[in-house]
Amino acid sequence: MVRTLQPGIIINNRALTTEDYATPEQHITAAKSGRLWESNMTLNSTWGYCPCDREYKSPRAVARMLAQVAGQEGNLLLNIGPDERGNFPSESIDILRETGKWVRKHGEALYGSRRHQLTWNLFGNVTWNGRNALYLFLEKYWGTELAVGGAIDNPVRDAVLLSTGQKLKVGTRDGVTVITGLPADPPDPWLPVVKLEIEGIPHPHPSQTIGGIDVCPDFPK
Repeated sequence: MVRTLQPGIIINNRALTTEDYATPEQHITAAKSGRLWESNMTLNSTWGYCPCDREYKSPRAVARMLAQVAGQEGNLLLNIGPDERGNFPSESIDILRETGKWVRKHGEALYGSRRHQLTWNLFGNVTWNGRNALYLFLEKYWGTELAVGGAIDNPVRDAVLLSTGQKLKVGTRDGVTVITGLPADPPDPWLPVVKLEIEGIPHPHPSQTIGGIDVCPDFPK
């Protein structure tokens, strides 16, 4: 009846029906490729005013949530519970300011991102801009050299450390893409990002699944 009265309406799955998009709450679980989804998270542990809840997420945790959601073509809803006067708690303001600084440097790796077959790897999440750039989120930072698990079939034209603008070197070793010239210590306190400019559009790989979730995107032909 609702769709008859308003054909353009968008309905979530909170009525325990499939509907238009998925809304996992307090966890990040991607929907299958091609389905819209939004993860609903809180900055601490509760949705509303709770004076005893001091379990705030760090800017690093928020940055990693953004990377995880963007890497699976989702949206992040991040709730901020008010203080006793209905204002933003000072802790929330500080966390969001630090997260905002990180987003200003790395936003191109988040906005309009697409899934990529390298989403499953050992260092962190990967996003694709749908054209000629891949972004590697280095949640695990191993120093001056990074071996990228999984195949990058397209030639890499350029590599840059998005966090600082530093140019990096890219080569191959036994068929594995290897990035060198990274700083010995993490160049960003929350989450460093490497941008790879490639030639052409990535080729499709056999579908990969993690826990039943398809992590291989629908690549253009």
